[in-house]
Amino acid sequence: MLLKADFHIHTREDPHDFIRYTAVELLQEASRQGFQVVALTCHNKRIHTEDLRRRAADLGILLIPGVEAAIEGKHTLLLDMPYSRLRVRSFAHVRALKRDGGLVIAPHPFFPAPKCLGGKLREHLDVFDAIEFSHFYTRRLDFNR
Repeated sequence: MLLKADFHIHTREDPHDFIRYTAVELLQEASRQGFQVVALTCHNKRIHTEDLRRRAADLGILLIPGVEAAIEGKHTLLLDMPYSRLRVRSFAHVRALKRDGGLVIAPHPFFPAPKCLGGKLREHLDVFDAIEFSHFYTRRLDFNR
């Protein structure tokens, strides 16, 4: 069975992005497009609520709690894991949290921005369960390679 899923979505509630749509609007559009699993991963802010979970379920979507956390200053997706911006700041702490489950994804790791993982991905490869294939590429410019 195939699932249509997206584990890295920001919404208007994100404190660092200028996005026009709200989490509720995103869920409605995701349902319209046939998504079955979605994680809302705002920067350093977990916006998952019981109300959003219920709304998603009513639309036939499994909503996974998530955040795009700055771990040692590098973007890291933490899905279905406890998160406190003031406490989850190191890869050692992420390793400890993983003992209780959850999923850790490297988002756009080789995009040339200071907050992207780059070499930290290789240094802490054991922490990551998946590596995101960045949608931001062209025929001539592809940081996924």
